[in-house]
Parts: sequence; structure tokens; C-alpha cells
Amino acid sequence: MRMLLVLIGALTFSGALPAQEANSIRGGWVADVDGRTQVYLLIVRGAVVTGTHCFDCADPGNLGFIIDGRVDSAGVHFAIRHEYQAGKVTLDDARGVLKDRELILTLQPRSGAAHAQLLTLHRAVPLPTAQPPAPAPAGPARPRAEYVAPGPAQPLSADKVLGLWLWGAGPGKQYFIIRRVGRQLLGMVCDPCDNPNAMAPLDGFAIDGTALTFNIVHEDTGSAAAHGPFNNVAHATLARNELHLKVIPSYEPPDSTPFEMTLLGPVIWRP
Repeated sequence: MRMLLVLIGALTFSGALPAQEANSIRGGWVADVDGRTQVYLLIVRGAVVTGTHCFDCADPGNLGFIIDGRVDSAGVHFAIRHEYQAGKVTLDDARGVLKDRELILTLQPRSGAAHAQLLTLHRAVPLPTAQPPAPAPAGPARPRAEYVAPGPAQPLSADKVLGLWLWGAGPGKQYFIIRRVGRQLLGMVCDPCDNPNAMAPLDGFAIDGTALTFNIVHEDTGSAAAHGPFNNVAHATLARNELHLKVIPSYEPPDSTPFEMTLLGPVIWRP
């Protein structure tokens, strides 16, 4: 019995990162590197770390993914995978520790003889609070028009959803980027695309016939302050370049009224 207690104590205190430390690591971080903003979005589930890394983040070619990550008593460890034109893949190993509300990250490229790079990551400036719209003139409320697809739902495959999809127009449009990483699909949505408070990783992609499902992951943005980390679960169909989404937060019942949005794409882009 005494041996069992010693073993449990060793497992509890030697490798596990305290929950409050994991909460301090998750979410969005930024660093200025040679005058260019780099954004890290860290997803923490138990001891596992995933997420995204990007610079000039509206360009799909600059989106990389955090893989093989973990948190433990020594800090956070992960690899950053970027895939460039002609299929070139680079991997950087990262080690990070928290210090005075900053994440001190050491990056070591796996290829070549490049020296390790030391980065200081900090939290981004909060986005300005949007002003409430002016009250609508008095009169009967108009029901929102029901979405009408431009054609029948198309059978889906990974190749049909890869690329850049856009929702809206002008400076406020949202960029949905979907890329292939090994055998899985991963991505990111952003608007604006230089502040992690307006960005979210995409994961959990599943295709079944004409149906696409994926998660819009909120670690410390949106309603996470009230509900903790959550997913906006998107159910989508494709018809003639319109990817229609019905989105329900994971903290609400699955039969809740969804928020609907229609993405246009994929925009021509060659990795």
C-alpha cells in the first residue's frame, strides 16, 4: 500500500502541469519578429497541446500547425509544421516557460545548422468594444430570409473544401483557411487576421457524403470567459461554391437554433 501511495504521488507531482498553469498557457499569443507580427493559438486539452502559428495570417501559405505538443512541470513543448510551395515541409521544435505573464519560447529548426531563436510572446491588446447599432425605426420586424441553396448539395471530399473561403466583404470579412496536414484537415478563421482575439483554430473535420462537420475552437475568446474553452460546432453543405454553415456552441443543446453563415470559395490559392 505504501509503495502504491508513493507511485501515485510521483505521477501527481513530477510530470503534471497544474491546471492554473495550463489555463495560463492556452489561447492566443503574439510576438514581433523583425517588424512582423507572429501569432500563436494554443489549444490545451489535458496535457495535449495543438493549435496554429502564422504571420501575415490572411495568406493561407503562411499558416502552420502546432503538433506533438504537451504541457508538463517543465513548461510547454511542441513542434511547428509549415508546408510551403512545391510541398516543402519545415519543422521547428519549441520549448516554452511562463515568466511574468509572458511565454518565453525557444525555437530550434530541425533541418540545417540554424541556431536556436529566443522569442518573448505576450497577450494581444484587446479588440475595441463595438458600439451598439442605432435602434431600428419603429415598424414590424422583418423575419430573416431563409437560406436558399443555389443547387443540390454536392458530395464532398477533402479536395473540395481545401483552400480559402470568405464570409462577408470589405475590411470586416472573415477568412476561413482549410489545409491538409498529413491525413487530417486543419485550419483557422480570422478577422482581423493580426490579433488572436479575433482568430480561432479549426479542427475535428469529418466528411460524410454531402455533410461536413468541424469545430471552431475558442480557448479564451468569445464566450470562453463564461463557459470555459468551447467549440462552435459547424455543420456545412456545399453547392456551387457556397459553403453553408449552421453553427451551434458546444455548451448549448445540439437542437438549439443555429447561427447560419454562407462562405464563398474556395478562392484560388496554390500552396
